[in-house]
Amino acid sequence: MADMTGQGGQDRVREAVCIETQKIYDSCRAKECLEDMRVYLTPSGQEAVNSATSVKPKKAEVLWAYIDVEPVPFNRGYYTVDIRYYFKISFYAYHAISKPCEVCGLSVYSKRVMLFGSEGSARTYTSLYRPSATDIQLGVTSNLPHASVEIIDPIMLSMRLSESRCCNSCSDFEATNIPDAISCYFDGTLIDNQDRRVYVTLGLFSIIRLSRNVQLSIPAYDFCMPDNDGECDSETPCDVFRKFNFPVDEFMPPSEQKRCD
Repeated sequence: MADMTGQGGQDRVREAVCIETQKIYDSCRAKECLEDMRVYLTPSGQEAVNSATSVKPKKAEVLWAYIDVEPVPFNRGYYTVDIRYYFKISFYAYHAISKPCEVCGLSVYSKRVMLFGSEGSARTYTSLYRPSATDIQLGVTSNLPHASVEIIDPIMLSMRLSESRCCNSCSDFEATNIPDAISCYFDGTLIDNQDRRVYVTLGLFSIIRLSRNVQLSIPAYDFCMPDNDGECDSETPCDVFRKFNFPVDEFMPPSEQKRCD
């Protein structure tokens, strides 16, 4: 057992309790440059692009990530994790004689990794019920590990227009395969087969994990009781303002901090 003297010593441990939690069996991190991702547009967005002289990136955000886990044949305990990311791409389309207009489109990227998730043959049943159904119990769950993906909104590195259908793009996707839960983020049907296309390059950071439900025995100190009374503050706005520190840095910006290599 780890040293707990910093938390009050071993004397505070009252008992060993059994908890059920997610144990991470394997994980990986990824730093990827997604070059020349095709941006699928709505009819109105495509019309703006057709007459544009240039495009300028605004922002990219993650709409959803669909995850599928499958065991690896002849490699017990290992699983493939297939992830499909859906990105909402916002950019400005510039025209010769008018102000730029904002256009939104969709980019899709698929990724596969192999991680260790151990193995087991037990089936799990639970007394929990489906929140959207009438007295219907949740179904049996398989013994596959749980995959989770942490991702931050990607960085837009570059964007360009292309007149040609031929492009070395890492996005191989048909606009007709877009789920309804994704297409509802746009004000029209996303279209394909257009001669003038938009391509974007994204920088992506992500962490992928495989975990399982396990039972662990841990030391318990005591039950957690909140210390905050949760009382509503009755101070006036001026009383609150008087507690603010004077923003010296806003008037006199600090010098650059020296970095230690």
